[in-house]
Amino acid sequence: MTKIVRMSEKTQDGSLQPFYPETHVQGLVGANSWQKFPTSGPDGILLPKLITDWHKVFTEVTDSNSFYLDGTNLDNAPDATSRYWSVQLVRVNAKGGVVLATSLTTNVQYVATASGAENSIKWSAWKQIASITDLDNAINAITSNRNVTAWTGGYHMDAGKVVTPSVSLADCKEWIIYWSKYSGGEAKDYYFYTQVVTSAQMGGHSMLMKMDAVEIYKYLYISETTITGSADNMDSPNSNAVMRKVVAVK
Repeated sequence: MTKIVRMSEKTQDGSLQPFYPETHVQGLVGANSWQKFPTSGPDGILLPKLITDWHKVFTEVTDSNSFYLDGTNLDNAPDATSRYWSVQLVRVNAKGGVVLATSLTTNVQYVATASGAENSIKWSAWKQIASITDLDNAINAITSNRNVTAWTGGYHMDAGKVVTPSVSLADCKEWIIYWSKYSGGEAKDYYFYTQVVTSAQMGGHSMLMKMDAVEIYKYLYISETTITGSADNMDSPNSNAVMRKVVAVK
């Protein structure tokens, strides 16, 4: 049986708001089949049920923000040696999405796209991510280039930092927010993560990322026209990631 615990998160006015993680995830990312299973991975993290084929992740664990996978030598895996993975599913539309996989063994990232009906999904080959362009191309392949780069930069999104994308949520289906590693005083073109928000998901959003085997959290406040940061984003190790880009999907 999965243990459900009450947790809390900080709101924009500094107060603590209680929530229960499983229902909270549904509210934040629109998950319609979010599940957690009592299988322990690194640091006791709960893992989804084990799968025999990597390409089943899009149908067996759908619409989740991110999860951890335990398995070696699975069919269609990005590489044959890594056991633990941080996996992110980004559903761009009803029939397609992007899978972003980070090996917790090698720290190498891969991306693949999936499209078609649930029982006959077509997959692209895995591609190792070498730059932000590789992630752009994967998303473009699913959205048929129906997107607009609405903002670019390199912000930690500290308290009071406000980004105003050139396309509002009222004028697009969703924003895709890009994050990457920050090290040595500059944004790096690796450890990419993406975060999807829609006009139905106003308010506070949290984002969990894994970089150099360290968990990094980012907190944002979303309105129809702006993205606002939080003081928590400057705490260590949260300061080791920066917001790089906002793409508006038409």
